[in-house]
Amino acid sequence: MKQYLSYLIIFIILIISITLIIIYANHTDTNTSDNNNKENNTSSINEENNTEIEEDNSSTSETVKINRNSTLSDITFQNNKINLYFFWGDGCPHCEELFSFLESIQSEYGKYFNVYAFEIWYNEENGKIMDYFLEEFNDNVGKRSVPYFIIGDEPFEGYNSSKNDTIINTILSKYKDKNNIKNFESILNLNN
Repeated sequence: MKQYLSYLIIFIILIISITLIIIYANHTDTNTSDNNNKENNTSSINEENNTEIEEDNSSTSETVKINRNSTLSDITFQNNKINLYFFWGDGCPHCEELFSFLESIQSEYGKYFNVYAFEIWYNEENGKIMDYFLEEFNDNVGKRSVPYFIIGDEPFEGYNSSKNDTIINTILSKYKDKNNIKNFESILNLNN
């Protein structure tokens, strides 16, 4: 009788396990088809300047790596994107967190901005570029606190995850107003 009861318990556990596997498989298939249905593009229009921003819901989970060693010659001024200038220090944990965040949003928002990253702790030329930006914003030239980044023409100092929404919103608002933001071409054309 004990052996029969043991077999019965094992059989019930097996049936429950199979049922859970089937439920999980069906749930995964449903989510996949829902995501495929969401891959259409929607548009929103900024009423103030009638600039259209497409929201593409077909983002992938693939992370795009950012070039951490940008040079002045890498920088372009495209009509369809704004620039994000990122000054960082090799070994700075907050800089690494910001890199991770920016890379994580590339698939969804990368069509709105380019990232140009300049390491300043070990590269004096990049430090001078940062000083030009600091001077432009009447900030403490030579201070060189990192991370320091500029989205379009708006500077930010420091980073933690509480800034994520602000960063995304700034990218989108600067993109909408891209024809009215300063592009810093005069600073970036300096070949010192």
